[in-house]
Amino acid sequence: MPEFIKKPGNILTMLMVAIVFGMLVTGSVLTYTPSSSDTELVADVKALDLEVQLQRVGITPESLAAAGVRSNEVGGVISSAREFLTGKLVSLRKLESQHAGSQANAERLRRILRSGQASGAGRIALADAEGNLARNLSQIDSLRKALFESATSGLSDKAVLTLQTIASNSRWTCPIQYRCSTRTEADWIRIRDALANDRISRELGEKPDPDLQRVLASCNADGASVLARTNLQTNLDAVRSAFKLALNP
Repeated sequence: MPEFIKKPGNILTMLMVAIVFGMLVTGSVLTYTPSSSDTELVADVKALDLEVQLQRVGITPESLAAAGVRSNEVGGVISSAREFLTGKLVSLRKLESQHAGSQANAERLRRILRSGQASGAGRIALADAEGNLARNLSQIDSLRKALFESATSGLSDKAVLTLQTIASNSRWTCPIQYRCSTRTEADWIRIRDALANDRISRELGEKPDPDLQRVLASCNADGASVLARTNLQTNLDAVRSAFKLALNP
């Protein structure tokens, strides 16, 4: 064995260099695992933190009102969410931050692979990065699901189901009452086109496409949409006020 390696200090140095070099080559990201000690780091959940995290699970004044939640129930939603986040916000923030880093790292490795420059080690690194990303997303989803369940624990089953449906349709930009129903991908695309056609036709002073107008008429006549629209017209202002008050007690 060479004299350099025989020295304990040199062995440690070489080991540390190897670890750092490996991280630079693979771009690996350490996986954060939430622990109970995180609870001690959160003394208070600020209004903005609470509002942002609730929005991420589909709970807003608009969704609550559309789901038929009354203004006197909003305080319980906010209180339960605040209590949950008091012990979990640090974990959630760390996971969200880690997710951004993991996503950037995975995309960097994908670009290398697409360029044809990836070696066998690069492919392994990408698989590892995507595995980290999937585990990270699973942890975030688990915490957000728990937040939603905690926040809605005092609501009726019907209201909870409507909130879940609205949240599951959140990627579609349309009136919130339309998102109270489960639809196929093709249906959503048709609704998107119908809304765009209606808006552009009004801007240009032209007649809208009659087939697309029938799509909107069908949406407006849908039972869930009618109920949500009525709830919004009746309760939205009061729910907004209660939501704001509960965020800033």
